[in-house]
Amino acid sequence: MQMYCTLKLRNKARETYENVGADLLTNDLIGNLNENLKVEKDTTNENGFIVSFITDIATYKDTPGVPTNKRIILHVTVIEEGENYKIDDVK
Repeated sequence: MQMYCTLKLRNKARETYENVGADLLTNDLIGNLNENLKVEKDTTNENGFIVSFITDIATYKDTPGVPTNKRIILHVTVIEEGENYKIDDVK
């Protein structure tokens, strides 16, 4: 998180998921990214990107315990911090 995320986002992650044990960026829904990870420029946000992938884990309310392919979409905002860009917000 320190390498890729701003302090603001790291603090949000700690506050939000401190006792949950989940990952703020993916909510532990990554599964197998291999070739299905897609990153596109968000034309509605100057510093935004839309990151999507299909996960195959079995933790969804509608099919508990049954592997289900589900598309995950993250709206990511990056900012320049020093000489690098870092993730500042994820929705």
